[in-house]
Amino acid sequence: YSITGEEKEFLESAQMGCDRAVRMVANLVTTDKIAEGKLQLLYEETDCLELLKEALSSIKGLARIKGITLVQEPEADSPLLTVDRTLILRVLQNLLTNSLSYSAPDSSITTGYKMSGSKSIEFYVRDQGPGIPPEQQETIFDKYARVSRKQDALVGTGLGLHFCKLAVELHNGKIGVESKEGRGSRFFFTLPIA
Repeated sequence: YSITGEEKEFLESAQMGCDRAVRMVANLVTTDKIAEGKLQLLYEETDCLELLKEALSSIKGLARIKGITLVQEPEADSPLLTVDRTLILRVLQNLLTNSLSYSAPDSSITTGYKMSGSKSIEFYVRDQGPGIPPEQQETIFDKYARVSRKQDALVGTGLGLHFCKLAVELHNGKIGVESKEGRGSRFFFTLPIA
């Protein structure tokens, strides 16, 4: 708490690097457990707004360092979901971190949730990045799939989106992407309410 200025920024960067490394290892372990049918979900009633706020708080420092504005779109209601809170939080964090990886300084990332029909809710993360070529949109959720070949420190192993797909499907949900090259991407997933 006594660190300020440049030292504080270095400390925050180090913390974010550690958080990212932990998420990468957790994704690897979890995808293997899911593939082997050995992952037991720990269901709990979860408030959608609180879940989204927690996911956003985990990337605020990195967004600030990169000069990216985070926008949370308002939703009138905050429905409750019965999900494995930890897994779904990691899905949101992975999608947000991906958006940060491909977003340029002075751009924004918009996130929120909305009802999708009467029995499900859709979470989404929309960025202003370079977009995803149509031929790669089909395979982006495959294990080890990567859109970029650049060696950016934030570009990961290709496990994050695969983990997201597995975790969402374990909850009987669906995940997808809408993207146009040069115009950004919108990742979304739906989960049943009941």
